[in-house]
Amino acid sequence: MKPEGSEKPADVQNDMSLSEYREIVNFCGVEIADEVLESQGTKADAIEKYCTKLKAENKELSKENDKLKEELDENGQDIHAGRNFSKELTGIAKQPPR
Repeated sequence: MKPEGSEKPADVQNDMSLSEYREIVNFCGVEIADEVLESQGTKADAIEKYCTKLKAENKELSKENDKLKEELDENGQDIHAGRNFSKELTGIAKQPPR
């Protein structure tokens, strides 16, 4: 039997329990879980790889965001035009103190 979304059979565990493998899959994805399983790593290794991946993605998205802002600026468009940034208090924040 294979864990959902994995290419690795459930009986190939390398000192990692199936439940730990599934936790890593749920948090970090199958690709990282399989890499960590293959290298006989730990949950901490998986989290480190995942954080590194997220930082790289964030860097790329920030570059893309900067590029898009520059394009808007070059075209004379204001990125905040027509937006209302004031927030109305709702729910519990509106209730008077007791």
